[in-house]
Amino acid sequence: MKTDDINQVLEFNQKFPTRGEYLIDTLMESHNWLTLEYDVIILLNDVFNCGYNPTAVSELFKNK
Repeated sequence: MKTDDINQVLEFNQKFPTRGEYLIDTLMESHNWLTLEYDVIILLNDVFNCGYNPTAVSELFKNK
């Protein structure tokens, strides 16, 4: 993830500590975005408003 995206996740964590911590922990443990469970995809959509389809989610993890 890009630095700006990580900062958005940290801001989400400030507002919603329980869900934010879960999201951060899950992202730290995941080795591939394809293995993310649906509840994590929902949280990513809450943070980035990226939608739920694989193409949109994969864009968050591309190194640009």
